[in-house]
Amino acid sequence: MTLKFPKPEMEAAVALWGNTSLGLLMHWWQANKQQSGRGNIGKQALAKMTLLDPAMLSAVQLNQSAALLKKRSDIPMLPFNEIDVDKARAELDEAFLIGILAIPKVLAQPGGSLELLRHKLADEPSVYGGKRR
Repeated sequence: MTLKFPKPEMEAAVALWGNTSLGLLMHWWQANKQQSGRGNIGKQALAKMTLLDPAMLSAVQLNQSAALLKKRSDIPMLPFNEIDVDKARAELDEAFLIGILAIPKVLAQPGGSLELLRHKLADEPSVYGGKRR
């Protein structure tokens, strides 16, 4: 299934969302976890997947998303099972979730909710799948 958006800025926002800790949480939550360390989503489930709705973002937020995606497109991120030590993903969380979506900044502070989420996901057996660092 291909996602199509009327504006490339909307695609940028969804791509950024999907790579944030919250986006990965939503994928993990809704994915089939039959294989340890992997999650896949079938076509029927994909159509019902909870996802950021880019149509709800302002023109400013969409333009910021496009600029952020361009700026970060060459920055490598670690695999999902290493989410707790991935500095690039933590930076993306702050830049996109705080800077563009305007969730409370306290969530991204050291020891905050996003850091806790990344640690809990990394400790989840269906995420690390025996691939301990």
